[in-house]
Amino acid sequence: MGVVTTAQYHRDRAAQFRRHAEHARLAETREMYLRLASAEAAMAELAERRHRSEMVAPGQLALQVPQDPKKPNGEG
Repeated sequence: MGVVTTAQYHRDRAAQFRRHAEHARLAETREMYLRLASAEAAMAELAERRHRSEMVAPGQLALQVPQDPKKPNGEG
């Protein structure tokens, strides 16, 4: 078994809450599980965005090309 990312953890919990909601007898219980599933899905999305931004940020810094400060486009 591999490493479980934070996003995957929250996606798994969202799926688990949806399954609980499918089998709930009371409407209030079903709604509670669906709210929990929605919150977990949002946390998974947030974790995924955060992970992508952390992966992009170092690359953006490395790709910047220094330019000649006297010339706006760095050309001669």
